Amino acid sequence: MISSALYSSKSELWETPQAFFDDLDNLFHFTLDACALPENAKCEHYFTPEQDGLKQEWKGTVWCNPPYGRNIGKWVEKAYNTAKDKNAVVVMLLPARTDTKWFHDFCYLNRYATVRFVRGRLKFGGARNSAPFPSMVVIFRGDLGTSITPSPCRQSPKRTAPRGYIQARNARFVGAERTSGCCRASNTESTRKRPCGACSAKNQSIRR
Repeated sequence: MISSALYSSKSELWETPQAFFDDLDNLFHFTLDACALPENAKCEHYFTPEQDGLKQEWKGTVWCNPPYGRNIGKWVEKAYNTAKDKNAVVVMLLPARTDTKWFHDFCYLNRYATVRFVRGRLKFGGARNSAPFPSMVVIFRGDLGTSITPSPCRQSPKRTAPRGYIQARNARFVGAERTSGCCRASNTESTRKRPCGACSAKNQSIRR
């Protein structure tokens, strides 16, 4: 029987909930568990701590729920490089530590990675309570790097706000006095009472 101490906040080991893994396995059909113990391996082919999955070659469709200690960044980097260089698929269950260097370097805004945050807190195998941290699933795929296209927002021409809108916004949020442009752009009472020449001429033509 596995000690529950392995899945406490003092441990780096958090066994993947079986039902959670099964849902992902139905989608990806994993062939390798890159970081496992013999008693909780999720695939027939797996690497133990003694074998050190960081030193092994990852092939096929890989599942990885690594130790959540200081070396977690090395596991994420390994997954990233495996997907990028070998056009493989690696799916990782990770703590949602969005302030970390490894998250920004290998997960966030990365053409080879897709991040999906898990709603609520997972109850890892052998634990009595839910985890004290949120989780996320990061999917590394080599084919994402070749199929991704620039954002449509970057391809579209730059949109310029109307001149009057910009002046009105400046008058409202900065408090600057109107120095040019139509009097309708101003949000101050003083300038509203003094129409510009263009508006005065327009008003006179309407009255006629």
